[in-house]
Amino acid sequence: SDGGEEARPKKGGEGPALSPPSRPDPVSSRLIALSSPPLPPHSLPSYYTVPFHGYPAGNLTWDAAWEVDASARAVHAPVMDPRPSAQAVLSPDGDAALRAGISAAARGLMTSADVDPDALASAVDVGVSTGLSARELARAFPGLAYITGVDLSPHMLAVAAHQTAARPLPRGVPLSLRHAAFEAGDGGGLADGGVDLVNVVLVTHECPRHVSAAFLAQAWRVLRPGGVVVVADMDPASPAFARLAANPFALAGFASSEPHLAHWVA
Repeated sequence: SDGGEEARPKKGGEGPALSPPSRPDPVSSRLIALSSPPLPPHSLPSYYTVPFHGYPAGNLTWDAAWEVDASARAVHAPVMDPRPSAQAVLSPDGDAALRAGISAAARGLMTSADVDPDALASAVDVGVSTGLSARELARAFPGLAYITGVDLSPHMLAVAAHQTAARPLPRGVPLSLRHAAFEAGDGGGLADGGVDLVNVVLVTHECPRHVSAAFLAQAWRVLRPGGVVVVADMDPASPAFARLAANPFALAGFASSEPHLAHWVA
């Protein structure tokens, strides 16, 4: 971050409201650059205003926003090693490799469906968080001219704006950020039939089933004819998940941080 620890917003203890800092700082000031104004806390959907990932206020805190990139890299460090987790090599590039693997699989499926992945010019990244998935989109799809990121956490979006300003996406692809519920209403102000790609990666396991279904309905609305939706998440039928499910302590710990996991597993 710019300016070290003193430049950060005060961490810990905030509720869903995004409390303004006592003086300007490089992160919260990014909120004014969002493509849509932050939603008032009372308008956030109830499924989102619950504890997530060990944070009592879920994704609606600076702690969660600052730590999500490191958490993703830690959690995904062993996932590209096929051996059991106790024997797996922890790779600092595991998260990037996982996302690149998803992109490679998506590109292959597009090609098999006679869709040119390099011709996709615009994308919506649902659950953009701090921008990890948007960064991968810009790398993997060289035709993308712009990406719109939609998220329910203004804290995540502020950090995404801050980090993208400090380190632009590959090829300098612009990232427009919207604080909105993609599944509701106009999907954050997105017009009908104007997008080539809707990306929903590592998001649906954190949502109730009806929200995931609404994602697909909105994707159908905003995609142009011939557009593509990419949905990728944990596979409950995979050997890795089976090992997790067989360990009641590991499963209980995982489920305690993922309040909607039962919807995904079912």
